[in-house]
Amino acid sequence: RSLGGGLSDQDDPSKIGEEGWSCLRRIFGRISGGVQAEVALDFLLGEIKDDEEARRLFDFPFPSVQVGGDHRANGPAPERRLPTTWLQAIEYMQQQPIQSISWQLLETLLGEAPAKRRLNLEELYWASGQRFESDEAENSWFCHQFGVSSTMLDRLHKRFRLCQTRNLGWGAPRTAFARSVKTCAGLLGDMQRTPLQSESAGKAAGKGQDSRIRLRNWSAVFIDLECHEANVLYWRDVLEGVRWNR
Repeated sequence: RSLGGGLSDQDDPSKIGEEGWSCLRRIFGRISGGVQAEVALDFLLGEIKDDEEARRLFDFPFPSVQVGGDHRANGPAPERRLPTTWLQAIEYMQQQPIQSISWQLLETLLGEAPAKRRLNLEELYWASGQRFESDEAENSWFCHQFGVSSTMLDRLHKRFRLCQTRNLGWGAPRTAFARSVKTCAGLLGDMQRTPLQSESAGKAAGKGQDSRIRLRNWSAVFIDLECHEANVLYWRDVLEGVRWNR
């Protein structure tokens, strides 16, 4: 792998960090006309993801201390946490409930991402020493861990397996998977009526105790997957969608 100027992952991590911040500063400055201005977050994220140099940056480890200032993340990172990548730090910024962003806020959010971002499933498995021999074993652990319906998850898994192909690394074309769910008799209707979490799991999470707080249905997962930015989905993408909508 290499970043702009022939930089590779064998180089000094601080040099990669400098290159990364320089890349983001260039993109932000082009949009704002100056780092003091605020820009629309969605537009900025689109520009970052469309930038060839920024895309080469995504898989590199994000520096724990920002270059050019003391912007340490609040508190130590949890033990056994895998290194945060630039893409994961950018996704953490994307998840914030804000419409616009200044350069100073961008620095703050990216700087705190390694300590505050939500671990993905792969990281949770790694941190807890979980190893699964099959999708079925993973699904069983997942349902128990997150309090979701094993019946509904198994039904989705069957539709997913019908769409998997070896040529896509056992992934499934997103459109084919969505069509399979829609054409399966009764499945989409059941997803619209079935709470994502069991009642007991919802109450344990503080949901369902107030009539204004409603448990999400499985249809929320389907909507997110149907609009997923990737054209090819893997089973773990589906599990992440379920976990995200809990």
